[in-house]
Amino acid sequence: MSFSTMRRLTLVGAAFALLSSGCGTVEEAVGQVSAEAAARAIGGTVGRLLADHGIRLDGKPRCSADMSVVEGDAALDGTVRCTGRTSTGQDIEATFDGSVSTTSCTGSLIVTVGGRQIIQTPDLPACELASG
Repeated sequence: MSFSTMRRLTLVGAAFALLSSGCGTVEEAVGQVSAEAAARAIGGTVGRLLADHGIRLDGKPRCSADMSVVEGDAALDGTVRCTGRTSTGQDIEATFDGSVSTTSCTGSLIVTVGGRQIIQTPDLPACELASG
């Protein structure tokens, strides 16, 4: 997803929140749209990292984010969890704990395949909201 598409989605979410329930929930709506973008970005990164290890996925990972907007910062803090299956039928699980912004991810990522830890990294390479 491009940065401009993500920005449009964020603005649509904020406008909907303003129209439907007042200004008090604008931050929540923006956070929800942004958390979905963070989940997609982390999921894409998980897929690329597994491919770098020679592991092919059967489809895209399914990811959910429990993240909140960092006040005064263009970032989200929290956790993203992903699940999926390899092309050989093994389950994958990934957990990211940290911050995601439009330019980077800072935090740890652990990925297991078939119950075996394959990836553990303190910071994610090439991860950003705009890449998801």
